[in-house]
Amino acid sequence: MKNRRATERRRRTTVVFSWLLAALLLCGAAGRAGAQGERQLTPEQSKAVSEALTLMTQSSAAEQEGKLDAAIESRERAQQVIEKAFGPEDLLSALNLPLLAFLYNRKGDHARAETTYLRAVGLKEKLHGPEHPEVANTLLTLAAVYNSTEQFAKAEAVVRRALAIREKAFGPERPEVAEALFYLAATYSRRGDYAQVEPLLTRALSIQEKALGPEHPLVTLTLNNLAHLYMERGDYAQAESFFVRALALSEKLFGPEHPQLATALNNLATLYRQKGDYVRAEPLFKRALAVAERAHGPEAEDTAISLNSLALLYSDKGDDERALPLFRRALAIREKVLGPRHSSVAATLVSIAAVHNERREYAEAVALYERALKIVEQALGTEHPLYASILSNLAVSYAEQGDAARAEPHARRALEIRERVLGPEHADVAVSLNTLAYLHFIKNEFEREEPLYLRAVAIAEKAYGPHHPAVGTFLANLSTIYWGRNDAARALPVLARVSELRERNLALVLTTGSEEQKRRYMETLADETDANVSFHLRAAPLDAQAARLALTTILRRKGRVLDAMTDQIGALRRRLDTEDCALLDRLSAARSALARLVLGEVESAARRAEKERLAAEVERLEEEVSARSAEFRAGSRPVTVENVRAALPTEAALVEFVAYRPYEPKTQAGRTRFGARRYAAYVLRREGEPLWAELGE
Repeated sequence: MKNRRATERRRRTTVVFSWLLAALLLCGAAGRAGAQGERQLTPEQSKAVSEALTLMTQSSAAEQEGKLDAAIESRERAQQVIEKAFGPEDLLSALNLPLLAFLYNRKGDHARAETTYLRAVGLKEKLHGPEHPEVANTLLTLAAVYNSTEQFAKAEAVVRRALAIREKAFGPERPEVAEALFYLAATYSRRGDYAQVEPLLTRALSIQEKALGPEHPLVTLTLNNLAHLYMERGDYAQAESFFVRALALSEKLFGPEHPQLATALNNLATLYRQKGDYVRAEPLFKRALAVAERAHGPEAEDTAISLNSLALLYSDKGDDERALPLFRRALAIREKVLGPRHSSVAATLVSIAAVHNERREYAEAVALYERALKIVEQALGTEHPLYASILSNLAVSYAEQGDAARAEPHARRALEIRERVLGPEHADVAVSLNTLAYLHFIKNEFEREEPLYLRAVAIAEKAYGPHHPAVGTFLANLSTIYWGRNDAARALPVLARVSELRERNLALVLTTGSEEQKRRYMETLADETDANVSFHLRAAPLDAQAARLALTTILRRKGRVLDAMTDQIGALRRRLDTEDCALLDRLSAARSALARLVLGEVESAARRAEKERLAAEVERLEEEVSARSAEFRAGSRPVTVENVRAALPTEAALVEFVAYRPYEPKTQAGRTRFGARRYAAYVLRREGEPLWAELGE
């Protein structure tokens, strides 16, 4: 009936802190360069040292400007100068090689990064001994390459060796040990082994706060990753407290344009999106994307993360037209930077597939899901949560084609993985329960379906709270069980609760965005609107409460978008300061210009381009008007039959017409449960219950 899809387009937030690693390496480089200068050098060698250090400085400057190719070229030339003057096994090579490898890794050239790091490790072992802290430093940066290429066994081995070296050299309570713990936790997190992550990060945070103070840059690293862990486990209250603290600390330490701020903004916004708080999520996502593009450039993985995250938000709001270009741009970046077999590529493929599934383009969706499944199987293995997510999505695609036989094994396998890896109370388990219940639904197996939905509702309420959109979806699906059994008395209160939940969320979601965005979000609720009317007219025609529910739904859904747009314009007109007048004038002028072009008879390429430009400008201005007037709609009165009745004159009646699609929960698998559109009318007077009439096709 309702939005039964259990597609999951969630991209796990990945915290990227390459800037910090570069700073640490450069600080070490300065000290070692001084040591290099203490030995006796020939004039040629002195000249070589000077030239190499100049090239290193040029490389660092180019890197800060985002010119990676120039940075790599300068550092490669520095390495050539060093090797010519001192040979391939000199201390200056041990200094330069890790920095060169770091640049290769940033560019996505992981093969050269690994080779260069391994060479640096071997050289440092020869110069300093196998248990020297310098060896540990390079091992940790090598682990970053292995994590990027999803070679987790190799990453774990080198990090554990680095951790042992540092604990022996510095003692167990030093920041160097905390950094190694952080790297080890990141490795476990990337491969989905969350049980081992929390004690490592908790120990790292304790060491950092004690040794460095609570406002050190390294503390923001650990706060973000602990918050991410809690979000993965479904502990959203704990996750939010850590993300908020990390964001405040990032702004204080780094300022409004630092790449670390983009990560912190994106992390908190992702949490709000998962909680269904789209109003708070959207401005954070947009700000994160702007910072990431300025800091990293338009083709960086950090930018892809922000693009993918914003696209997920739009998709959640039913705006796939806006989401799809962002998904495709993120996919192109990731395939170029990370390679076509990376799990991040798979995650974006899943998001694009979900759009095709929404459009009933099942062949395209299944092909993308299967490609993503193969990538994840090779990169992360078959016990990873992302693997389970793709299996669940495949099950939905097969089910919506009526192929329950192919869908059920995927759905059951996804549920087993999630319960084992994430725990039986995780929010993702509720999604799998919903998917499995849907398979029973399409076979009209209502008795087997009910306990699955009841458990899904309980999990979602505990994880998200009682007003989350997912709770509404699971409850709506539960109502179809009672409806399918002809148990209207049990179905009606569930439908009524869903209606109140949706209205509450609509009041929040529709406070921002353009008219088109709001229309698209309302389209995601069309099935539920038709179902509420159908329930009254077809399942409970003599029930006054069912009639009230149907009429209330009609009034709310018809008026919500129009009222939101009217209120926001009116709110600005009531204030009418200079800035508001100018904004409304610009919107009016853009709409008028667009109307003239749309109504014109002669079409041309130039006219089409200008229409597209003006349409985009109108939407941008509508969003700005909506954002500026949101505060004035916070206290708007709820739409109820009583409030509408009270506004009617004594001798008047409101006649409300509705076009609806009759819904039938008991239909053969693979066939639509919605019939051809029909008309009905409801009549409301100042006294008495609503009256109604079925008017036909």
